[in-house]
Amino acid sequence: MVSTITLQQLEEAVHTLSHKAKVEGRAFDEIFQIEGIPLWWFYNRFITRSILPGMPKFNIILERYPSKNKYSSIEKMNLYLVSSFMRKLLLVSDWFRFALTPKSMDVSKYKRAVLFLTYTTHHTSNQIYRLSPILEEATKAGIMSLPLTVAPFFDLHFLKIRKISPILYTFITKDIIKSSRESAAKVSQLWIKQGKSALRKSCQDDPLWNLIEPHCSFLFSREFLSVLFLYYLTMKRVIHLVNPALFCITSGIGLLDKCVIAAAHNTKTPTLLIQHGVGADFRRTDLRAFNTLFFSVFGENDKSLLEKTGIPSTRIFVTGNPLLDEVGGKNFSKKIFI
Repeated sequence: MVSTITLQQLEEAVHTLSHKAKVEGRAFDEIFQIEGIPLWWFYNRFITRSILPGMPKFNIILERYPSKNKYSSIEKMNLYLVSSFMRKLLLVSDWFRFALTPKSMDVSKYKRAVLFLTYTTHHTSNQIYRLSPILEEATKAGIMSLPLTVAPFFDLHFLKIRKISPILYTFITKDIIKSSRESAAKVSQLWIKQGKSALRKSCQDDPLWNLIEPHCSFLFSREFLSVLFLYYLTMKRVIHLVNPALFCITSGIGLLDKCVIAAAHNTKTPTLLIQHGVGADFRRTDLRAFNTLFFSVFGENDKSLLEKTGIPSTRIFVTGNPLLDEVGGKNFSKKIFI
């Protein structure tokens, strides 16, 4: 192995780790998947974006990587305890939100509407961050739209808006919960028996495995897998009930965003990923396989960058930066910052 490695190189190593792994001669991604979509595709950015509570951040992994510095016995024990606690909290959090959410909603009037995925944390007192201007324009154009709100892990903001905005937990059924738990138990057992050793062997002498093993054990735990199956199957149910003309998202990196992409792909539902920032993260997530996924980008440069990842130009639309729409009518007689 080389003595030094860049952040981008280490990220790429994580993103492609499962590609080399084999389980009894079969590809790891062929076995550990949900309706044809590899679990590692859902998971890899949980490691490289440092968003797993209590797990070593990616900059720490990068610092330790060249020296092959493993976690000490005390660190391993601490990570095990934190992981065990977070797994239980994850299930309690989801059960809590499910139990407190209204269980019925008539969506018949929203048939063929345009769905917009948003988050509880994006709701303010009088608008929805990123989406309100779009929803207003859709209404003016006579396009029926439906914002679907989801809650990030351990977030309680949904208590304020659960009766105001359609929320994902309304569409969860007991059958979905049962199916999610059964599927998670099977995959988790397979991970313990074969999957974990397959990923470790694929690393060979690479110190990467020792540094991300705690993350992988958490992601392939029965509890986390239950949440993934729950969200994916519920997204499919929403799509089945609404049969949306289009499903719009503003990010492609979160678990819930990816559940939309995967569920829409497997139901042949067109999806639009709307760029929301300069240097948008969707260029660092492999989205080539999803042929019902389209992109709305700020400019030609963003389109070119996206094309370099393998996305055909026919699926990319240059629509401009919505932030600039707000410039019109501003008074520039005084110094302001944009």
